[in-house]
Amino acid sequence: MKKNLTFYSHYCNSHNHWKFKLLRSKYGWAGEGKFWALNNMIADAENCILNLNKKNIKASIAADLQFSLNELEDYIDFLLTECELIKSLDGQIYTK
Repeated sequence: MKKNLTFYSHYCNSHNHWKFKLLRSKYGWAGEGKFWALNNMIADAENCILNLNKKNIKASIAADLQFSLNELEDYIDFLLTECELIKSLDGQIYTK
């Protein structure tokens, strides 16, 4: 099982993957940057899982990514259902 990560790698051409092109089509390059910031938060979280059921965690993430709470929910939903960049289990998000 993954624990808190201090390093992870990704492909240098990941920006060409359809998932990131779809993300940028709605949120621009800033949206992709926000994904990587979110991915870093997930990597740093206990067992690499962010519990968005906890209001303080959700509010902190929204503030860090410069989203309102509603905007963050929409963004997370888009990453989950459209881009397939994150996974969710009972309000807890994680990535591969």
